[in-house]
Amino acid sequence: MIKGVVLDWATMGSTEFPIGLKEGIEWDLYEKTSPEETVQRIKSAEIVLTNKVVLNADNLKDTKVKYIGILATGTNNIDLDYCQKSGVTVKNAKGYSTDSVAQHTFSMLFEAISRIEKMNSYVQSGNYFKDGIFTNFNQEFYEIKGKTWGIIGFGTIGAKVAEIAQAFGVNVVYFSSSDENRNDKYQRLSLKQILSVSDIISIHAPLTEKTKGLLKKEELKKMKSNSILLNLGRGGIIREEDLLDFLNDNPKSIACLDVFESEPFDFLLK
Repeated sequence: MIKGVVLDWATMGSTEFPIGLKEGIEWDLYEKTSPEETVQRIKSAEIVLTNKVVLNADNLKDTKVKYIGILATGTNNIDLDYCQKSGVTVKNAKGYSTDSVAQHTFSMLFEAISRIEKMNSYVQSGNYFKDGIFTNFNQEFYEIKGKTWGIIGFGTIGAKVAEIAQAFGVNVVYFSSSDENRNDKYQRLSLKQILSVSDIISIHAPLTEKTKGLLKKEELKKMKSNSILLNLGRGGIIREEDLLDFLNDNPKSIACLDVFESEPFDFLLK
Protein backbone atom coordinates (compact mmCIF):
# COMPACT_ATOMS: atom_id res chain seq x y z
CA MET A 1 0.00 0.00 0.00
CA ILE A 2 1.16 3.52 -0.80
CA LYS A 3 2.25 5.54 2.23
CA GLY A 4 1.12 9.15 2.57
CA VAL A 5 1.61 11.84 5.21
CA VAL A 6 -0.19 15.11 5.95
CA LEU A 7 2.12 17.48 7.82
CA ASP A 8 -0.14 20.33 8.97
CA TRP A 9 -3.80 19.44 8.74
CA ALA A 10 -4.60 22.00 11.47
CA THR A 11 -4.14 24.72 8.83
CA MET A 12 -7.32 23.44 7.15
CA GLY A 13 -9.48 24.44 10.11
CA SER A 14 -12.38 22.12 10.87
CA THR A 15 -12.33 20.44 7.46
CA GLU A 16 -12.50 16.65 7.65
CA PHE A 17 -9.93 14.61 5.76
CA PRO A 18 -11.54 13.55 2.44
CA ILE A 19 -12.65 9.93 2.50
CA GLY A 20 -11.79 9.58 -1.19
CA LEU A 21 -8.09 10.13 -0.47
CA LYS A 22 -8.02 7.14 1.86
CA GLU A 23 -8.55 4.61 -0.92
CA GLY A 24 -5.35 2.65 -1.47
CA ILE A 25 -3.25 4.99 0.67
CA GLU A 26 -2.15 4.55 4.26
CA TRP A 27 -2.07 8.03 5.79
CA ASP A 28 -0.27 9.48 8.78
CA LEU A 29 -2.17 12.63 9.72
CA TYR A 30 -0.40 15.31 11.78
CA GLU A 31 -2.01 18.52 13.00
CA LYS A 32 1.32 20.37 13.03
CA THR A 33 4.92 19.54 12.15
CA SER A 34 8.02 21.39 13.31
CA PRO A 35 11.19 21.60 11.20
CA GLU A 36 12.85 19.14 13.57
CA GLU A 37 10.05 16.61 13.04
CA THR A 38 9.80 16.85 9.26
CA VAL A 39 12.53 14.41 8.20
CA GLN A 40 11.27 11.56 10.37
CA ARG A 41 7.65 12.06 9.35
CA ILE A 42 8.24 12.08 5.59
CA LYS A 43 11.04 9.48 5.53
CA SER A 44 8.93 6.51 4.40
CA ALA A 45 6.18 8.43 2.59
CA GLU A 46 5.69 8.54 -1.17
CA ILE A 47 3.01 11.23 -0.96
CA VAL A 48 3.27 14.36 1.19
CA LEU A 49 0.53 16.94 1.69
CA THR A 50 1.55 20.24 3.25
CA ASN A 51 0.43 23.83 3.55
CA LYS A 52 3.13 25.76 5.38
CA VAL A 53 5.85 23.21 6.21
CA VAL A 54 9.06 23.85 4.27
CA LEU A 55 10.25 20.96 2.08
CA ASN A 56 13.71 21.26 0.56
CA ALA A 57 16.81 19.31 -0.39
CA ASP A 58 17.87 18.91 3.25
CA ASN A 59 14.76 17.07 4.36
CA LEU A 60 13.78 15.40 1.08
CA LYS A 61 17.09 13.90 -0.04
CA ASP A 62 16.88 10.57 1.85
CA THR A 63 13.17 9.94 1.41
CA LYS A 64 10.87 8.01 -0.94
CA VAL A 65 8.76 11.08 -1.70
CA LYS A 66 7.39 11.10 -5.25
CA TYR A 67 4.52 13.58 -4.96
CA ILE A 68 4.00 16.77 -2.95
CA GLY A 69 0.53 18.28 -2.80
CA ILE A 70 0.38 21.86 -1.51
CA LEU A 71 -2.81 22.67 0.37
CA ALA A 72 -2.62 26.28 -0.86
CA THR A 73 -1.74 28.26 -3.97
CA GLY A 74 1.74 29.52 -3.06
CA THR A 75 4.72 27.26 -3.76
CA ASN A 76 7.51 29.24 -2.10
CA ASN A 77 7.83 26.77 0.80
CA ILE A 78 8.88 24.02 -1.62
CA ASP A 79 12.32 23.70 -3.25
CA LEU A 80 10.96 23.41 -6.79
CA ASP A 81 14.40 23.13 -8.41
CA TYR A 82 15.35 20.18 -6.25
CA CYS A 83 12.00 18.47 -6.86
CA GLN A 84 12.31 18.88 -10.63
CA LYS A 85 15.83 17.45 -10.65
CA SER A 86 14.80 14.57 -8.38
CA GLY A 87 11.62 13.63 -10.21
CA VAL A 88 9.26 14.74 -7.44
CA THR A 89 5.92 15.96 -8.78
CA VAL A 90 4.60 19.12 -7.11
CA LYS A 91 1.02 20.33 -7.42
CA ASN A 92 -0.71 23.29 -5.78
CA ALA A 93 -4.34 24.34 -5.34
CA LYS A 94 -5.03 27.00 -7.95
CA GLY A 95 -7.95 29.40 -7.99
CA TYR A 96 -9.70 28.21 -4.83
CA SER A 97 -9.33 31.50 -2.96
CA THR A 98 -9.84 34.14 -5.66
CA ASP A 99 -13.10 35.54 -4.31
CA SER A 100 -12.15 35.31 -0.64
CA VAL A 101 -8.77 37.05 -1.14
CA ALA A 102 -10.40 39.78 -3.23
CA GLN A 103 -12.98 40.26 -0.48
CA HIS A 104 -10.25 40.34 2.15
CA THR A 105 -8.39 42.98 0.13
CA PHE A 106 -11.34 45.34 0.40
CA SER A 107 -11.97 44.43 4.05
CA MET A 108 -8.44 45.55 4.88
CA LEU A 109 -8.74 48.70 2.78
CA PHE A 110 -12.04 49.81 4.27
CA GLU A 111 -10.90 49.17 7.83
CA ALA A 112 -7.76 51.19 7.12
CA ILE A 113 -9.57 54.22 5.69
CA SER A 114 -12.86 54.13 7.64
CA ARG A 115 -11.57 52.89 11.01
CA ILE A 116 -14.91 51.29 11.84
CA GLU A 117 -13.51 49.80 15.03
CA LYS A 118 -12.37 53.21 16.27
CA MET A 119 -15.70 54.79 15.36
CA ASN A 120 -17.50 52.04 17.22
CA SER A 121 -15.29 52.66 20.27
CA TYR A 122 -16.12 56.36 20.01
CA VAL A 123 -19.83 55.56 20.31
CA GLN A 124 -19.38 53.00 23.08
CA SER A 125 -17.17 55.37 25.09
CA GLY A 126 -20.06 57.77 25.48
CA ASN A 127 -18.31 60.66 23.70
CA TYR A 128 -20.81 60.35 20.85
CA PHE A 129 -23.49 61.54 23.27
CA LYS A 130 -21.38 64.10 25.15
CA ASP A 131 -19.64 66.23 22.51
CA GLY A 132 -22.79 67.99 21.31
CA ILE A 133 -22.37 67.32 17.59
CA PHE A 134 -22.31 63.47 17.66
CA THR A 135 -19.46 63.50 15.16
CA ASN A 136 -15.81 62.49 15.49
CA PHE A 137 -13.55 64.70 13.37
CA ASN A 138 -10.36 63.01 14.62
CA GLN A 139 -10.69 60.56 11.74
CA GLU A 140 -10.16 61.92 8.23
CA PHE A 141 -12.70 60.86 5.63
CA TYR A 142 -11.20 59.06 2.63
CA GLU A 143 -13.21 58.28 -0.49
CA ILE A 144 -11.70 55.92 -3.07
CA LYS A 145 -13.78 57.14 -6.00
CA GLY A 146 -11.50 58.89 -8.48
CA LYS A 147 -8.34 57.50 -6.89
CA THR A 148 -5.74 55.48 -8.81
CA TRP A 149 -5.32 51.86 -7.71
CA GLY A 150 -2.14 50.10 -8.80
CA ILE A 151 -2.21 46.31 -8.77
CA ILE A 152 1.07 44.38 -8.62
CA GLY A 153 0.52 40.85 -9.87
CA PHE A 154 -2.33 40.53 -12.35
CA GLY A 155 -3.37 36.90 -12.19
CA THR A 156 -6.90 35.78 -11.33
CA ILE A 157 -6.90 37.51 -7.93
CA GLY A 158 -5.44 40.77 -9.22
CA ALA A 159 -7.96 40.82 -12.06
CA LYS A 160 -10.82 40.19 -9.63
CA VAL A 161 -9.70 43.06 -7.41
CA ALA A 162 -9.54 45.32 -10.48
CA GLU A 163 -13.10 44.37 -11.44
CA ILE A 164 -14.45 45.21 -7.98
CA ALA A 165 -12.39 48.41 -7.69
CA GLN A 166 -13.87 49.74 -10.92
CA ALA A 167 -17.34 49.46 -9.41
CA PHE A 168 -16.22 52.08 -6.86
CA GLY A 169 -15.14 54.48 -9.60
CA VAL A 170 -11.45 53.77 -9.19
CA ASN A 171 -8.88 54.16 -11.98
CA VAL A 172 -7.10 50.79 -12.18
CA VAL A 173 -3.55 50.34 -13.48
CA TYR A 174 -1.42 47.23 -13.16
CA PHE A 175 2.08 45.78 -13.25
CA SER A 176 2.61 42.16 -14.27
CA SER A 177 5.48 40.80 -12.21
CA SER A 178 5.78 37.75 -14.47
CA ASP A 179 5.37 39.78 -17.66
CA GLU A 180 2.86 37.14 -18.77
CA ASN A 181 -0.53 38.46 -17.63
CA ARG A 182 -1.93 41.15 -19.90
CA ASN A 183 -5.38 42.72 -19.88
CA ASP A 184 -6.53 45.30 -22.41
CA LYS A 185 -9.26 46.59 -20.08
CA TYR A 186 -6.68 48.29 -17.85
CA GLN A 187 -3.52 50.30 -18.38
CA ARG A 188 -0.31 48.36 -17.95
CA LEU A 189 2.57 50.32 -16.38
CA SER A 190 6.10 49.71 -15.21
CA LEU A 191 6.72 49.15 -11.50
CA LYS A 192 8.23 52.65 -11.17
CA GLN A 193 5.15 54.20 -12.77
CA ILE A 194 2.74 52.17 -10.64
CA LEU A 195 4.43 53.27 -7.43
CA SER A 196 4.56 56.95 -8.36
CA VAL A 197 0.99 57.43 -9.64
CA SER A 198 -1.03 55.15 -7.35
CA ASP A 199 -2.98 56.27 -4.30
CA ILE A 200 -3.68 52.65 -3.40
CA ILE A 201 -1.34 49.75 -4.20
CA SER A 202 -2.22 46.11 -3.67
CA ILE A 203 0.10 43.15 -4.16
CA HIS A 204 -1.27 39.83 -5.44
CA ALA A 205 1.91 38.28 -6.84
CA PRO A 206 3.58 35.00 -5.86
CA LEU A 207 7.03 34.96 -4.27
CA THR A 208 9.54 34.16 -7.01
CA GLU A 209 13.09 35.12 -7.88
CA LYS A 210 11.62 38.11 -9.76
CA THR A 211 9.40 39.33 -6.91
CA LYS A 212 11.60 38.62 -3.88
CA GLY A 213 12.52 42.01 -2.42
CA LEU A 214 10.61 43.76 -5.21
CA LEU A 215 9.78 46.70 -2.92
CA LYS A 216 12.88 47.90 -1.13
CA LYS A 217 13.86 51.34 0.15
CA GLU A 218 14.53 52.71 -3.32
CA GLU A 219 11.18 51.56 -4.69
CA LEU A 220 9.18 52.58 -1.62
CA LYS A 221 10.54 56.13 -1.88
CA LYS A 222 8.74 56.46 -5.21
CA MET A 223 5.35 56.03 -3.53
CA LYS A 224 3.14 58.97 -2.61
CA SER A 225 3.54 60.25 0.93
CA ASN A 226 -0.11 59.48 1.70
CA SER A 227 -0.41 56.18 -0.15
CA ILE A 228 -2.05 52.97 1.02
CA LEU A 229 -0.13 49.72 0.52
CA LEU A 230 -1.86 46.34 0.79
CA ASN A 231 0.15 43.11 0.63
CA LEU A 232 -1.90 39.99 0.03
CA GLY A 233 0.77 38.18 -2.00
CA ARG A 234 3.80 37.03 0.00
CA GLY A 235 5.75 38.77 2.73
CA GLY A 236 9.13 38.48 1.06
CA ILE A 237 7.98 40.76 -1.76
CA ILE A 238 8.43 43.75 0.57
CA ARG A 239 11.58 44.37 2.59
CA GLU A 240 9.87 44.92 5.92
CA GLU A 241 12.58 46.99 7.61
CA ASP A 242 12.52 49.41 4.66
CA LEU A 243 8.72 49.59 4.88
CA LEU A 244 8.95 50.57 8.55
CA ASP A 245 11.37 53.35 7.65
CA PHE A 246 9.02 54.55 4.89
CA LEU A 247 6.04 54.64 7.27
CA ASN A 248 8.02 56.50 9.91
CA ASP A 249 9.04 59.09 7.31
CA ASN A 250 5.51 59.32 5.86
CA PRO A 251 3.05 59.24 8.78
CA LYS A 252 0.04 59.75 6.48
CA SER A 253 0.76 56.53 4.61
CA ILE A 254 -0.86 53.25 5.59
CA ALA A 255 0.35 49.68 5.16
CA CYS A 256 -1.93 46.66 5.58
CA LEU A 257 -0.07 43.35 5.60
CA ASP A 258 -1.79 39.99 5.36
CA VAL A 259 1.53 38.16 4.92
CA PHE A 260 5.04 38.49 6.35
CA GLU A 261 8.53 37.42 5.36
CA SER A 262 8.80 35.38 8.53
CA GLU A 263 5.61 33.84 9.87
CA PRO A 264 4.83 34.30 12.65
CA PHE A 265 6.54 37.65 12.13
CA ASP A 266 9.05 39.14 14.55
CA PHE A 267 10.39 42.26 12.81
CA LEU A 268 8.39 44.62 15.04
CA LEU A 269 10.07 43.06 18.08
CA LYS A 270 13.63 43.76 16.92
